[in-house]
Amino acid sequence: MVHHSDGGIVYVARVPGVIYDMNLLFLLLVFSGLSSVLLYKAMRGHNVRIASSEDIQRLTKPVDLEAFKNLTDPAEESFLRGQLPSRAFAKVQRRRMLAAVEYVQRVAWNTSVLMRLGELASTAPEPAMVRAGAELKTAALTLRILALQAEGTLYVRAAFPNLQLQPRDLVAGYEHLREQVAAVCQLQQPDSLAGAMAAL
Repeated sequence: MVHHSDGGIVYVARVPGVIYDMNLLFLLLVFSGLSSVLLYKAMRGHNVRIASSEDIQRLTKPVDLEAFKNLTDPAEESFLRGQLPSRAFAKVQRRRMLAAVEYVQRVAWNTSVLMRLGELASTAPEPAMVRAGAELKTAALTLRILALQAEGTLYVRAAFPNLQLQPRDLVAGYEHLREQVAAVCQLQQPDSLAGAMAAL
């Protein structure tokens, strides 16, 4: 702030840089608080009961990775930004980000289910199953944290369509998680593998 005095009257001039710094600090504090909440949610997960890998088809929600990649593709966003008027772009981008949120929420839900499957497999008497279950649980928890972070980022993008803030890449993590699920299915119930992959 800059103060000017003229005949007893004090004028306060706004300094854009100071306002920007205050807004940035506010956003950082919000993100910090959200991160703590998201970490708690990630560790807690959902109270899902799963008896075997056959339950994957019943409990999980399919995720269209290609559609998600299109919605979060920076090149597609740049194309739309160049083709549409500012107000129209903001409207379209807001819809795209909210649509992407739905996919991320499906990923987060599935990771919660698969964490439980990993825990179940970890109690098996076979060492190979125990190892596969532990790897599945770790992969599911890691991706769940990323998914919850991405959800927050996408909501911010929906509120501020012109903000160029990209969510963390979930596609590679989800594909890795599917591989871990396949390993557990092969050891636990091979007949459930095809259905589990289709459900995810």
